[in-house]
Amino acid sequence: MAYSFPVFRKGMVFKTTRLVTSEEAGRIADLIKSDHERYKYAFMSAVARKNGSIAWEHDELDEGEEGREPEQVRQRIKESYVLDFPSISFRYNGFTVKAGNSVTVCRNEKQSKIWTRLSCTRFDKNRIKLNGAEVRKFFSFAAASADPILDSLTATYLKHVNEAGVAVPGVDGYYFQLRAFNSSSITSRTLLNRLQHGLAVSVALDDEQFRPELLEYFEIASGKKMSPAKIKKSIKDGDLDVFGYKSEEHEALFTARITKRVTDLCGYGYDDEDELKSTVLSHATTKDLLTEYAQNF
Repeated sequence: MAYSFPVFRKGMVFKTTRLVTSEEAGRIADLIKSDHERYKYAFMSAVARKNGSIAWEHDELDEGEEGREPEQVRQRIKESYVLDFPSISFRYNGFTVKAGNSVTVCRNEKQSKIWTRLSCTRFDKNRIKLNGAEVRKFFSFAAASADPILDSLTATYLKHVNEAGVAVPGVDGYYFQLRAFNSSSITSRTLLNRLQHGLAVSVALDDEQFRPELLEYFEIASGKKMSPAKIKKSIKDGDLDVFGYKSEEHEALFTARITKRVTDLCGYGYDDEDELKSTVLSHATTKDLLTEYAQNF
């Protein structure tokens, strides 16, 4: 099967009893906006420490970023301090990766958050189509890199909090991890539509037309080969939650694993776009679900 544009997002929600006032949040946000280069170098040093030699690339503006200079931080919502940093692209181990980082400085009853996004734009110079093994390889790289990145961004954020004169006691975190990738096969489009209209995953696994699609999807989602019987048992026993995603543009299948420390989602759907845009399934679904899951914190 051919896949494209795997996207990996991971974020940390600060868990602390010290809530920030609106005035304090404003001071922190102002420091971040005036000194945002720190986050760029924090990200780059974390990626390089974890992976060794990295080929960095110059980035153009992302779609929807018109109106700001390439090296400016963007405050996405004027009423809130949701700060998106300029994107960073690099090449590593055959993958060309476009990264995005952001900080949400929350106030009053909400907790602040830090996010990183790693998107594969192409593989082996100019190839956008990946096989299942290559998608797994990218997600493995992204997962291994995400925690050092978040640790480095968090340390930078806490320096700005301290410089703003805001005392925050020991900080713990809850993590959200979202992975998604696109399939360009007509079989996947048919399968996902059938699942949206009532076909059970357990029944689809017994269908020779859909079984190969599902087996490879569950291997990517779980990181290991699983037989149809094992998948069915994991779903039945509640070890693996499976749910459908539907928007005006996309249909997708997701798995969810939730623990005390992390919510991990992985999904795929049909999309035959040949360029990574914000509307591509893997990008749009992970952003949508991230917003949905994180809004309660």
